[in-house]
Amino acid sequence: QRCRKEWLALGPLRSQRSLCIPNCCREDAALRLREEPRSRVRSKLGIPGDSQVAVCVASVQERKGQDILVDQFDAVKAHLPHLELYLVGPVAESRGGTEILEAVACHPSRNSIHLLGGRTDAMEFIRAADVLLFPSRAEAQGIVVLEAMALRTPVVAADVDGIPEMIRHEETGLLFRHNHPEELVEGIVRLVKDDALRTRCIMNAEQLYWIEFSRSRQAERWADAVRTMLDVDQGGV
Repeated sequence: QRCRKEWLALGPLRSQRSLCIPNCCREDAALRLREEPRSRVRSKLGIPGDSQVAVCVASVQERKGQDILVDQFDAVKAHLPHLELYLVGPVAESRGGTEILEAVACHPSRNSIHLLGGRTDAMEFIRAADVLLFPSRAEAQGIVVLEAMALRTPVVAADVDGIPEMIRHEETGLLFRHNHPEELVEGIVRLVKDDALRTRCIMNAEQLYWIEFSRSRQAERWADAVRTMLDVDQGGV
C-alpha cells in the first residue's frame, strides 16, 4: 500500500482509481519444506547442524544492501562468534555487485561469509537459517520475506517501502533503519539469542502471512478487483 500511495502521488495518476494486490509465495513448496527438520535441511546443504546461520537471499547489488551486512559483520561476530553468513543470489556486477565481492574478499571474517551465487534451492537456505536478513534500500514487497514468514524463519529487514507491512517491528520480526546500522547488528543478535522473541515473531509472522498474504487471500483480492473494474455492483457491464 505504501508503494501504491507513492505512485498515486505522481501528478498524472492522482485522480485515477487504483487497487493494491500483494504478492504471495510458493506455498506448496514452503509447506513441503516446512515439514523437514532444520537439521535435515542443513545436512543436505552442507551446513553444520550446530552452527548459527544468517541468510540473505537476493541478487548481490547495492540496492539489495549486502554491503551493509558485510560492513557490520564484524560487529555481529563480536556477539555471535560462531555465526555464518550465506549470501544466496547472482552477482549484479554493474549494479555494485563487484564492489561487494571485493569487500568480502578482503574482509577479516571472510571465511564466515559464503557467496553462493544463484541457486534453485534458495528456499531451502531460508528454511535452514536461524534468521533471514533483508537489508534492501528499496523494495516494493519482497517475496523472500513472505517465504520466510511461511517457513517459520524470523526476519530482520530494513524499514523501507512495503517491508513494514509484512515485518511489524517487535511483532512479526525486527526492522532497522539504514542510517542506524547498529540496529541491524542488534536485531541479528536478539533473534539468534532470544528464544522467546524468536518464537513470538515466528508465530505472529506465520499467522499474518496466512491472513493477509496467502494465495487464497490474493485470489479474493483479484476477484474484488475484477468486480470493481467491471462496476458489477453498480449494475455495469
